[in-house]
Amino acid sequence: LLTYALYDNFINAGYSEDPLSSLSAAVGLLPDANFLSAQALLLCLSHTASKAPSSVCDLAVAFGPSLLRPRRREGVLRGVMQDLPAICSLVEVLISNADSLFATRPAPTPVQDDGEAVWDAPQPQAE
Repeated sequence: LLTYALYDNFINAGYSEDPLSSLSAAVGLLPDANFLSAQALLLCLSHTASKAPSSVCDLAVAFGPSLLRPRRREGVLRGVMQDLPAICSLVEVLISNADSLFATRPAPTPVQDDGEAVWDAPQPQAE
């Protein structure tokens, strides 16, 4: 759900000086469909966790490896096992801060492609 391509962005966010800000930036890079699905799921998990605060960690452990994992490659299992504590911590932060992280969809940011600015999200069509 959090995409293979953004795996490093999310993992690095956990090790940054300001993890919440870095996670917000990584969430902003999600494709629209992934953003909306993650928003719905994490807001639901946040609501569930509010009923029993000790369950945030349990939910992160249960959902973390499914939400965020690298693409399968030869010898990658060791890397996943090393990153598992970081994955669970990140998902715990995502659940605990879902209201603020998924409050609004950030504006698309331009990406350079052969010197021309290209938007990474679809633009609204004029009626």
